[in-house]
Amino acid sequence: TAVALETCDESKMPECTVLPPRVPELNDLSQSLTGNEGPILQLDRDVLRPGRYEFQVVVTSTVIGRSATARIEIVVNTAPVGGVLQVFPAEGVELETSFALSTGSWEDHDLPILYEFGYVQFVNGILEFVSLTGAFHATYVQSKLPANVYGAAVRAYDGLLAHDGAAAPVSVVSAIDEVDGDFQELEEVLKEIIEHIGYLIDSSDFHGALGAIQLAADAMNNAELPQDSSFVSLRRAQRKQLIDYAIEASGQPNANLEKVAIALEDIASVPFKLSLASQYTLLQYIQMKTDEANAGHGYSDIVGSVYVNILSYVLEASTLLHTTGFDWPEGETVA
Repeated sequence: TAVALETCDESKMPECTVLPPRVPELNDLSQSLTGNEGPILQLDRDVLRPGRYEFQVVVTSTVIGRSATARIEIVVNTAPVGGVLQVFPAEGVELETSFALSTGSWEDHDLPILYEFGYVQFVNGILEFVSLTGAFHATYVQSKLPANVYGAAVRAYDGLLAHDGAAAPVSVVSAIDEVDGDFQELEEVLKEIIEHIGYLIDSSDFHGALGAIQLAADAMNNAELPQDSSFVSLRRAQRKQLIDYAIEASGQPNANLEKVAIALEDIASVPFKLSLASQYTLLQYIQMKTDEANAGHGYSDIVGSVYVNILSYVLEASTLLHTTGFDWPEGETVA
């Protein structure tokens, strides 16, 4: 049998603050994979909700008819609670304004609590969290943000990696709108952020570098710049540099391949701005990761689907190079 305990031990915060959860029906095979009459009890995932449970087993001898009882208490972990996020200033310009993100008031007895800062934005109608940092002890970070974000955000992880989040509203305008058609000024902004990414790579802050890469890619994608030869050539060189940085970050121990793949997808999502060198580098990278997967170092379905998207962008870019009448800069003609 199983019961939900209503007593609260302050040392078990925050789980002891959770109202008594639904008690599972141990003989219900939609909840229990084994039933409740054998020597093993296996519950389906998500049956136990955060809170404290007491399980009891009664063993009866078929020979002498006597019974014995044993009990065990189980605490089902819940994420840190009570946290808030503050951001200053409340408005600014993408890639230019440095926003201060500060979080606090999180409670959880499963220490340490780690914090991952980023922002939330709508992607295909779904609100998604985009990380700008890794998960670390610091409760404060300064970062630039992309235009038109829904808000700044933070995730708090306990020692068992359960997490919850908090968000704060922030208004970020597009850099291209702010420079009012001064494309040279925008180029300087992008140049600075790309140099900053190089600094993050050199400092081994690969999580921060991937976040900054996505910022730069979003700004490039949103900027409607002239389609003359010099601007297209510069854009392609910048995208190639971002691709190289993202791939360098992916080669580090414990690299998050999903974040790397999403960053590469952002960069590649404007096929017209992918040079032959960029196309070749992307194909090489995906081939290498596919070979590793076939050798037993697999990647997730999410990463695989992103790779498919990148390949479609590369194919489109290759087709554009063959079919458009653009006056390609030297070195970018089709072999």
